Amino acid sequence: MTNKPREFIAPSKMLRAKVGVDPAALHKQAVERANQALDGLKSDFTEWIDQDLEKLKSAHETVKKNPHNAQYIENLRTCVHDLRGLGTTYGFPMVSRLASSLCKLFEGVAEGQGTLPMALIESHINAIIAAVSEDITSKDDASSVAVAESLEEMVGQHIAGNS
Repeated sequence: MTNKPREFIAPSKMLRAKVGVDPAALHKQAVERANQALDGLKSDFTEWIDQDLEKLKSAHETVKKNPHNAQYIENLRTCVHDLRGLGTTYGFPMVSRLASSLCKLFEGVAEGQGTLPMALIESHINAIIAAVSEDITSKDDASSVAVAESLEEMVGQHIAGNS
């Protein structure tokens, strides 16, 4: 280590002078433009979530027919994972919560080498479909919260039983 004196260089304010605005204001403008772009896409969200639900249903039907096929199970898990991430973006935060619970089930079964509880998987999928078909856009809908809490509890019990 050397004992060279340290030199502090004050950043130039030339960029701010050339741009003419505060960087924080630029950030706010960028966020506002992004929100406007999302608002413009909202009309497509219904179509997109319907497509994602069709993929989910198809993957689920395939797994029901082939419950030991790892590739089919992974495809179903991927569909659920996508909905976990996109549900809130699509305007359905309850879909994200339900899909998150189902993702935890898949993760718990994989870690504990347990078997897939098909009835519990189907309950999650039915709840996800119901949340969209009933247009439940609030994360605080009382009946949906009760269903989600019940499913989350069952997932926890299943994982604990397979550990």
